[in-house]
Amino acid sequence: MNWMSKRVRIRSSSKLHRRRAAIVAFAALLLLSVGGLWAYFTDSQSVSNAFTVVKYLKISIEEPAWDTTDTDGDGIPDASQNVTPTKEVAKDPQIKNESDTAVWMIAQVKVPYVTVATATDEGARQEEAPQQLFEWVLEEGWIEPEEPQLVDDGAAMLHTYLATQPVGVHKSTPPLFTKVRLINLIEGSFSGPCSIDITGCAIRAAGFETPEAAWSAYQTQNA
Repeated sequence: MNWMSKRVRIRSSSKLHRRRAAIVAFAALLLLSVGGLWAYFTDSQSVSNAFTVVKYLKISIEEPAWDTTDTDGDGIPDASQNVTPTKEVAKDPQIKNESDTAVWMIAQVKVPYVTVATATDEGARQEEAPQQLFEWVLEEGWIEPEEPQLVDDGAAMLHTYLATQPVGVHKSTPPLFTKVRLINLIEGSFSGPCSIDITGCAIRAAGFETPEAAWSAYQTQNA
């Protein structure tokens, strides 16, 4: 073999080594690239938060001072039987929140509205006129935001009262009043059975800043 053929073989061998080195380098780069994909840090987390949803609101009307004793068993308490003009009867309706959330309370009082003759406190006779059969004094903690309304074809007057503060869980409102008084009827202008009907209403307190806003929402929902 002459020196020319040796030189060709040396150059061929050098090219082969360079090619192998390039392949090895590319393989290493590819390995690093794949390895880099696995090198990113990852994490995940989930949280389960338990809730209970209020099924419904529940309220009850209580009258601690109302004497329900019924000696003759006729369904009319002795304290409110055969009431005479100007007589006062203890009656202190309050509404208890038996729900698991605070509420705004509304109370509606329906009282007979009749045409009767009455006398002044001094005894002077007044002409017959339509008027409520009973009267009372609204206690603190309640407001009457609107004029009372005639209902039952004019046979009753309906008053709507709003508690001025939300009522907490298992708490009660102040009493609406502590007693009712039969107006000063002229003898014979009215007699017989009658009733004062009280209805309690509630709407959740959250979302309403004032009792008026709560009452408006209640009316809209129960129109």
